[in-house]
Amino acid sequence: MKKLFLLLLISLFSFNAWAQWVLQSQPSGFDIFSCSFLDGNTGYICGYGNSLFKTTTGGLNWINLSYPTTAQNLNVVHFFDANTGFVCSTNDTLYRTTNGGLNWSNIFIGFQAQSVSFANANTGFVGGYSAIAKTTDAGISWISWNIQSYGELYFVNPSTGWTSTYLSGGSDIYKTTDGGNNWNLQYSTSDFRIIYNFCFLNENTGWAVGYRELILKTTDGGMNWITQHDVDGEPGIYSVCFIDSNTGWAAGDFYFSGGSKVFYTTNGGDLWQSYFLSSNAGRLSQVQFVNQTTGFLTGQYGNVFKTVNRGGLTSISGNSGTTPSEYKLFQNYPNPFNPATKIKFDIPAGVVGQSFLSVTLKIYDVLGRELQTLVNNKLQPGSYEITFDGSNLSGGIYFYRLIAGNYINAKKMIFVK
Repeated sequence: MKKLFLLLLISLFSFNAWAQWVLQSQPSGFDIFSCSFLDGNTGYICGYGNSLFKTTTGGLNWINLSYPTTAQNLNVVHFFDANTGFVCSTNDTLYRTTNGGLNWSNIFIGFQAQSVSFANANTGFVGGYSAIAKTTDAGISWISWNIQSYGELYFVNPSTGWTSTYLSGGSDIYKTTDGGNNWNLQYSTSDFRIIYNFCFLNENTGWAVGYRELILKTTDGGMNWITQHDVDGEPGIYSVCFIDSNTGWAAGDFYFSGGSKVFYTTNGGDLWQSYFLSSNAGRLSQVQFVNQTTGFLTGQYGNVFKTVNRGGLTSISGNSGTTPSEYKLFQNYPNPFNPATKIKFDIPAGVVGQSFLSVTLKIYDVLGRELQTLVNNKLQPGSYEITFDGSNLSGGIYFYRLIAGNYINAKKMIFVK
């Protein structure tokens, strides 16, 4: 009886720990390179082996739209609405549909497109290795020219856009203000910090992500880029998505130590937190949110994850007005709690000349299994408070542990449900 109860307890914890991102039905085991969701129900995925699928049930069921029947791969899919969309193939061809993928027109553009960015219904761009193509008639015709590009690009209007290169173990970020005719170098990275993806809210505010868990932010249109997250020796972040100036997510690589990593922020990236999604999700290629609460993660092995509660996102705030004299982890309040509680901790001034300290704050179950990472970043000395929402957990006893430099402390909390 005890063994049966323990197995039931483990299964409940295992399910609820990741209930904020729910694995949808898998159309096949192909690696997904790109997704395009119009809302919480209708979306498209494409990837290896010319695989293209459509769902109208939020990923519960899939319709096979794979076309054409060649050995090529589909790098990216982009739909305006349920009828009009594009897919880019490795056979140097762009495919366009106006009836939801039932029929396609073939447009040879002469290079393997890696990204699609439309500034409005008529003006759009596709980027590839050392090339870019532009349309001003909703994709019916395209003009192309050679530029320094690794394939990734992002346009906020018909004139203003950014692209990145991969040169000499790093990346260069270029910007255009005349619709792609001319590009100016803005920023360069090194030590294999390769830029993989952009997300811009407007002409001024945007983010770039890449290898070494690199996250950059600009608030002046790319004239200056601030490093928000950067961990030497770690793998890559491949996609970033913001729904407003504060709230954003990023999709990470697979880690043998814990699974696939998801990053999120509630303060514009001043602090990025992360947690492991699943031990068998593989590399996550894209994250996309269709509204304030509903989002999708896609990646290897045909994995499509969906959330309807912002991925269980939590928030953290810091008070830099005073510097604590010692490390301290406070008891959460309220305790017991349902469904949210606040956890406070203090970080004192460290070694002279050291302005940031690596800090982790994690949640564990009674068996010692890690359930969620609330903080995993470098923080300045100060007092911090984080709100933890346990809505997706079962009622019971949990523990939270703070590691800051050589300081380690843990406390018990009780969730009443």
